[in-house]
Amino acid sequence: MTRKPIDHDALRRSYLQSPSNRGIYIGNPSVLSTSSLQWLPMDGGGHVLADTSRKEPSHAILLTVLRISAQDCWVYPDGKWKGPTTYTKSLADLRLRCSGVIPVAGVFRDDFEHVIKNLEFIRNMIASPGSKKRGVLVPVQNGDPADETRSGLKVKFQHVLFKEKEPGKGGVRTRASTKGQHHWTIENWPATSDAAKEALKDMETTHGVDPLPLYDSEDTSVHPELYSTSLIGATVEVRFNLCHWRIVNEDVYVAYVDSMCILPVPAMVLSSPAKKRRSVQAEPPLSPSKRLRR
Repeated sequence: MTRKPIDHDALRRSYLQSPSNRGIYIGNPSVLSTSSLQWLPMDGGGHVLADTSRKEPSHAILLTVLRISAQDCWVYPDGKWKGPTTYTKSLADLRLRCSGVIPVAGVFRDDFEHVIKNLEFIRNMIASPGSKKRGVLVPVQNGDPADETRSGLKVKFQHVLFKEKEPGKGGVRTRASTKGQHHWTIENWPATSDAAKEALKDMETTHGVDPLPLYDSEDTSVHPELYSTSLIGATVEVRFNLCHWRIVNEDVYVAYVDSMCILPVPAMVLSSPAKKRRSVQAEPPLSPSKRLRR
């Protein structure tokens, strides 16, 4: 079935008119002057970017539209884990990661430079003078599309896939909302390698699974085995929150995914003929199509 194109200009206008709790659109060049953002301490150390516009501060949900790069899109359901490595000593430590670059065309391509500038400003709100900043904004790689702004940067996201059932003190809350219903458990989570399958068995009593909150252009959540093929090259609405830690002489930032929605193609842009299998699950909190129906 052919996907119906979406009016990206109208979608952008809906972002600009939405209240902050539905996502603060950082492609807006004046958004930081009209938003109440502040870095606040979080349990276990570090800081979280908060929206202080209401009586009770809450996670600030930032919103952007980017094209997902093929260069470092590592969103396989088991991370292709085959045993302990330097960075992933156990499967429970697995993080799904991907990065967003400048979109192919349209209003969101024009907004990309503001996305980068606003994130740079937000990072500097808490950065120590003269320190090295690491995370969220990372250098583009060979194969990434050209950026006319010449920032040489893209936006990196991650998602914590496995959560402890009884987390100890100091756990980081990586999503502002986890309300969506899904049928995935440690027992039925897909894995390819024997090492990953055995690790999942060992995690059955200690961990639960929090699937990547990724939704296709029909507002249906994407099957875990299709995360990679669905995301690479797609134009995606990403809602995320930011955390910060001071580690030695570095300011370290992480952008945790709150939800990702694959946008239907804009008018005059051809879609891929490939058809993708989808699972019937929960819808995103406020999908792009729902925004335009409001």
